[in-house]
Amino acid sequence: MEDKELELEELEQEEESKNEVEEAQEPSSNNSNGLKASTPFQRTIQNYLDNYASQDEAFKERYNNPDKNIVECCNYIMNQVKKSGCNGFDDEEIYKMARDYYVDEISKDDVKAISGTVVVNHTVELTEEEKVKARVEAMKRFEEECLQEERKKREEEQKAIAKAEEKARKQEEARIRKEEEKKAIEEKKKAEELAKAKQSGGGEQMSIFDL
Repeated sequence: MEDKELELEELEQEEESKNEVEEAQEPSSNNSNGLKASTPFQRTIQNYLDNYASQDEAFKERYNNPDKNIVECCNYIMNQVKKSGCNGFDDEEIYKMARDYYVDEISKDDVKAISGTVVVNHTVELTEEEKVKARVEAMKRFEEECLQEERKKREEEQKAIAKAEEKARKQEEARIRKEEEKKAIEEKKKAEELAKAKQSGGGEQMSIFDL
């Protein structure tokens, strides 16, 4: 118990000095993005994402995904850092990993909790340059999504036209086939009647159907 109390006191001191060191925690059962992060690292990442989402509507929709949460986001970052084999990263590199977690399809293996130490030494605030960049990226994504929607709409229209043309073609083929079958039946009937008339008249009388 004494060791745990000392450990908690040390963490509180580090948090107050803004040079915070925290061990990676097990995932929380809370899926809400509005949850209060339980570690300084999680709070730092969440503060950044909250600010970024306020500047980027497209990202905000993904950020509000109830199937994702800040704990798994931090676990994802830890796993990516571990895979890289590097010990130090620029802030933007870490923040990009955080954004990627919410934007990309992430494997369950990449959000497993792992042991590690993270140092947080400043408060996160978006600079004006980052805000402008976020707006530009948001507009770019919006334009791309509009183009994709327009392309998808055209493809669906083309498919509908092709389907209608195929249906009309089959109907026309069926109509022609039906007419040919009807004509063949009529010709066969005429031939049978003609043959019957010749047989009954000894081959000298003609039926009006022969004309």
